[in-house]
Amino acid sequence: MTRKRRKPKVPLQSMTRPLLEKAFARYERGELDDDGLTEEVSALMDKIGRKPVLDALIKKLETTSDEERATLMLVISRLGDKKTIKHLWRLVRRSKMPIGVKHTALVILKQMGENVDLNDPGAYFSRQDVTLENLAEIERMSRHSLRAVIKDLHKAKNFGEIEGMMEMFDNMPGTRADKEAVQLMTIDNLSSIEEPGAADMLLAIVSATAQSKTRRAARDALLKLSGRGIFPQFRLVKRFSQEQFHAAYCTDPYHPWQQQVTMIWEWPGDTTQAMVFLLDFGFPWRGSMKDMFLTQYLSKRKIEREFIEVGNDQRQVTFARARQFILDAIAANKQHDQPLPPEYDDFRQIIERRIVNPSNEALARAADVDAETEDEWGVSPGNVVRGISMVGGKRVISLDEETLRAFEQDPDAFDDYLKSI
Repeated sequence: MTRKRRKPKVPLQSMTRPLLEKAFARYERGELDDDGLTEEVSALMDKIGRKPVLDALIKKLETTSDEERATLMLVISRLGDKKTIKHLWRLVRRSKMPIGVKHTALVILKQMGENVDLNDPGAYFSRQDVTLENLAEIERMSRHSLRAVIKDLHKAKNFGEIEGMMEMFDNMPGTRADKEAVQLMTIDNLSSIEEPGAADMLLAIVSATAQSKTRRAARDALLKLSGRGIFPQFRLVKRFSQEQFHAAYCTDPYHPWQQQVTMIWEWPGDTTQAMVFLLDFGFPWRGSMKDMFLTQYLSKRKIEREFIEVGNDQRQVTFARARQFILDAIAANKQHDQPLPPEYDDFRQIIERRIVNPSNEALARAADVDAETEDEWGVSPGNVVRGISMVGGKRVISLDEETLRAFEQDPDAFDDYLKSI
């Protein structure tokens, strides 16, 4: 009787690279998106171990294509727990990985919010490392990574996908100073790539970022490229850059307990998008932003039909007035310790770019629209009484402690208040 041969057990660690390649192949075929690929890699870490998977990802950086390198950087930066960061630092400080890969790992660590000074190579590289040849390798890999990002930009099919890329650029992890340093370094590197794709990327940054210093640096870099005869060519980005304020509407601004504000932006080709805000003047909101949402990109007529002409009576107001409503509401949220709605965080970059911190050019274009806009609500009829809520279909007076104390000291003032409701 012959013995059955047992199949030898293959250590899971030896399957790390094949399993990673399989996951990346699925990504290339479009079966996984960025989130799906990150989940696959995270699952492999749980199954095989963090160290072998992270080592394989870093090793893959040495031989991968420019396009895959950007994907690798994205995936690794999303695995930003303390153990992953600690192992990355260990690799940077102790391993003999190529200097270009080590620099890429430092960029990833900075994206994870780590304190990395990319302008001081002596802090991370030995004297033997800092040669002209190795510095040229760092520059080459930085440019390759940027070219991969540019390729992703050129794959965008709509404004929403461009916004998504720019949101990642604007809101990378780390302190404000760290984020700004990475953004400015990226812009500086783009300005040295004398290709239309770099101009496309710079134009997207100018058009989408909410950070004034970053916007100014990107505009200067774009002018620098144009001086060499290099201009943006990607039509979608060029259309995206022509965003401008179209119109604003609101419900009764003197209503005692709530107000809706709708602001609309437009692009060439009959494309518009509205931002709708609900402000509540009852207690405890007292003028805070209670809710908001962003519409899809729709035609002007559809926006008007679905968001202006239905429901509450909305009338046109100027950009300056609608903007002030929102700025006052944001200040009220902060003053009265009311959290901004979750959607505000989802669309923070867009809100800050369009309303909180618009460029001087955007403000000038909005002022031109305002000059031809009639404020249909007119001026205030007098003191506006706020602080009325609707509960069960009935008006309920909601006053803060300070106002209540004031009325206790002056009963006549309270009588006047009641008559004004």
